[in-house]
Amino acid sequence: LHGGGYIHNLLVFHWQLIGSLVKETGATIVVPDYPLAPKATFEEVYAFVRVVYADVLRRYGQHKIVFMGDSAGGGLALGFAQVLRDEGQRNADEIVLLSPWLDVSCSHPDAPKAERKDPTLSIEGLRLAGIAYAGSKEATQLPKVSPLFGDMRGLGRVSVFIGTHDVFIVDCRVLREKLQQAGQDYYFAEYPRMFHAWAVAGRLPEARHARREIGKILKAKD
Repeated sequence: LHGGGYIHNLLVFHWQLIGSLVKETGATIVVPDYPLAPKATFEEVYAFVRVVYADVLRRYGQHKIVFMGDSAGGGLALGFAQVLRDEGQRNADEIVLLSPWLDVSCSHPDAPKAERKDPTLSIEGLRLAGIAYAGSKEATQLPKVSPLFGDMRGLGRVSVFIGTHDVFIVDCRVLREKLQQAGQDYYFAEYPRMFHAWAVAGRLPEARHARREIGKILKAKD
């Protein structure tokens, strides 16, 4: 599930990551081209992803299933997993989150401090995109929109890759605490001085390391 603040579509960097993971692991990767805000809100996005996932289950339900997303797509991956859990449906075995956007309202009190280290994202722009995706300011903290406010119990293993120079670092650390409190199996990788979505866009040593770790997750047996 691709990032882009729910308002931008796939970039060449996404396809490069997908291509490298397919080549390395032999995994089948399905890329939902979900509708974007402001024409679509989270309700339409979830409806679209449901249709895609139903087809994935028909084709590959007997295999290991991984939900993976970067930035906004990371938030969508975790939120969709929470919905499936609540409905008692077949869920992902692994959830891989790359610089995930977990709270579209950017409400953490330390977010402005983290923003000063982030070279790419601004809280003001994020909040505007978040409202467009939620459909209203009041809906921005619904768990389906901002899964940081959802229940973390009963999910597949959650793996988080985040840089310290990313405004989302504060929410990712809260997620780690919530996963611990829920007794949830997780992996948390925090990369010093890495910026937003470096694992997708960069050819840095840290990006190569993250991609190797993601490859291990995809290749690991159930």
